[in-house]
Amino acid sequence: MANEQHTPPPWHVQPMANGTRVLGGSRHRVVAHVPARREEDARLIAAAPEMLEAIKCAIDYLCGATLLTPLEVTAQLWEAYKAAAGDPAAAPAEAVGT
Repeated sequence: MANEQHTPPPWHVQPMANGTRVLGGSRHRVVAHVPARREEDARLIAAAPEMLEAIKCAIDYLCGATLLTPLEVTAQLWEAYKAAAGDPAAAPAEAVGT
């Protein structure tokens, strides 16, 4: 795969008075500003690194390049889906309550 240049995970949302910010990495860099009333979009953006990793895992599995079981691959995909859909149980620990 190509050398990735994006902000490292975890990414999380931070509600603000005029919208939502998506913060990422250990330094909580601003990844995106999302307008007010578009929190679902911010959540999808914040889940991007986890979804990318889950997609890579699935591709590796389908190409026979991993030792993961189908159940492990499915679990990773499911966790990425829940993070994108806004399931608090799937959110990174540091993002809960922000």
